[in-house]
Amino acid sequence: MKKLALLLLLLCSPLFATTYYISYSTGSNGNNGLSEAAPWKTHPYMQTTSTCTGTGSAPVYIHADGDIFIFKQGDSWPNTCFDMVLNGGGVAGAPDTYTFDPNWGTAGGTRGNANQVVGAYQFTAGNAVIDGSDGYNRFIIDDGFNYVTFNGMELTGITWTGAGGSYGNGIAISIAASEYVIVSNCYMHGWTHPDATSDVFIGVQGEGEDPYNLGSEVTSCVFDGINSGGTGVSDSGSAVFDVPLVDNNIIRNMSNGVLSNLNATIHDNLIGPINQDFDDSEHENCIETITMDAGVASTNYIYNNVTHDCTAVNILTQGAAANTGTEIDYIWNNVAYVGTADSPPIPIEFDSISTTNSGSAIYAWNNTVDGGAGLCFRSIDRGNGNYGILQLINNHCITSGGSIYSFPITGNSQTINNNILSSTTDGFSTPTSSGVPTPYAYAPISASAATIGAGENLNSSATGFLSSLANDTGFAGYRTVVSRGGGSCTPAAGVVGCWDAGAFQYTTLVPSVISISNGVVLKGGLTIR
Repeated sequence: MKKLALLLLLLCSPLFATTYYISYSTGSNGNNGLSEAAPWKTHPYMQTTSTCTGTGSAPVYIHADGDIFIFKQGDSWPNTCFDMVLNGGGVAGAPDTYTFDPNWGTAGGTRGNANQVVGAYQFTAGNAVIDGSDGYNRFIIDDGFNYVTFNGMELTGITWTGAGGSYGNGIAISIAASEYVIVSNCYMHGWTHPDATSDVFIGVQGEGEDPYNLGSEVTSCVFDGINSGGTGVSDSGSAVFDVPLVDNNIIRNMSNGVLSNLNATIHDNLIGPINQDFDDSEHENCIETITMDAGVASTNYIYNNVTHDCTAVNILTQGAAANTGTEIDYIWNNVAYVGTADSPPIPIEFDSISTTNSGSAIYAWNNTVDGGAGLCFRSIDRGNGNYGILQLINNHCITSGGSIYSFPITGNSQTINNNILSSTTDGFSTPTSSGVPTPYAYAPISASAATIGAGENLNSSATGFLSSLANDTGFAGYRTVVSRGGGSCTPAAGVVGCWDAGAFQYTTLVPSVISISNGVVLKGGLTIR
């Protein structure tokens, strides 16, 4: 009898990955969920209260690796459906995928940096604390399930009070220690903090311990904290915390941008303004490498980002607590400017909390930095000695203060070459005040600019993870790049066509803007058109 029951279960179970459809407006958990005509109302991992499901029960579901869940565009799932606690993931080449079909429903949300749809379907807390059965104030928790893709979600209306604790923490998506989790084309906004004493909101949160969320990524999302502290006040929230791969996102009106995990790759993000936090214990940085483990070496790649109006630091390295770990940071093709930040600006800062700092290294190449009246680069002396290597090469610093850098600690091996100091922005494009910088802000506007041909040829370093160094900046994904001239050219000041200083390679043509596409392209092996 038991064998017969097991056989029937297997026969009725999806042995292979299945696509399920979910619509809060037209679905029922009594449906099989296998078509747009018979969708579920809620996802099986959502809360089952009747105010969410309508029936008090989840749909019938048996997990298979690589299942796909299609949420109807424009639909909204309410507070009582959360938090959604995952109970399964995929495998390499077949991730479980939460997404949408652009031909089903009408997309909500907004547009991302390639004008793609972000936030096509909505999860809303309704400006209230999420009171899920497990006691956490969050939309989604993936605690240990690998190979999961979340695509196209709008997450809004979360709030918190007090100093955190049960129902106090506000996290949109927690991936705990999970690996190969992709969050893409998301739109997070509309959080508030009435009577809160601590800023606990995080958009996507990982975990800064082994395995360091290996392969996990936040890409092509929009994080916007506008009015989080009331009308006209944007004073809270961290976009990404302890995730290693962060790219092509727009992060604005928040109090922290990207706080990365170990071995981070951070590129093509537009970040700013990052405002003063209502919580005085916070440090308001656009990009910060915050994870360093004792005895572990971390290598970070930070490039093609645009950071602006950052209250504290635009790019900060070694942002962890002091320990015996080491950090190697490659920083290139970034554009950083202080804008209207009220506090003393610190565009790019190299900290030295590693107690074995001689094993650490800094490579800062071909960045363009507007420091206002201050320095463009500085190091911090924590009493742990010099970096093993410090290179400051081909950077363009714009400051009325007269100095490019201040390095109270340097490198045991140090190279500071071919950096250009400009006292004004004369001869260079300036950013607009529209909120989205033109894709050539701070680029030279004529062949007589001081950066033309002033760089050292670094083509020999432009391999592997550093291959994009062979081209100039993508300006947070808004601009097509220009080749720096290959390995055979010999730079000469004022000569067009060979390795300029700064993030931009001069061209007499206005740099073209990257073409846009509204197709839904997912990482992890799935494409929907």
